[in-house]
Amino acid sequence: METNQQQLIMDFKQTFGSEHGKRVLEHLKDVCMCNPDRSCFIEENQNKTTFNLGAQWAINYIQCRFNAKVSEEPQNCKTEPEPERT
Repeated sequence: METNQQQLIMDFKQTFGSEHGKRVLEHLKDVCMCNPDRSCFIEENQNKTTFNLGAQWAINYIQCRFNAKVSEEPQNCKTEPEPERT
């Protein structure tokens, strides 16, 4: 695995592994509609539904990176390629 990917996984683990990070992630899950008791679907507003799905994707990406093992190939955490860095 690339060193950059290993570093990124370690960064996610350090950021969201602390008690502070866990509280922030739980808050983000609630704000980003990742609570199983809430639906991101807004029948009368497709744009809001799309926005909510994007917010959910961001939380899922964070969790995927946080749960990855540093020593292994990371899971496919994304549906779109990462942006190119210039």
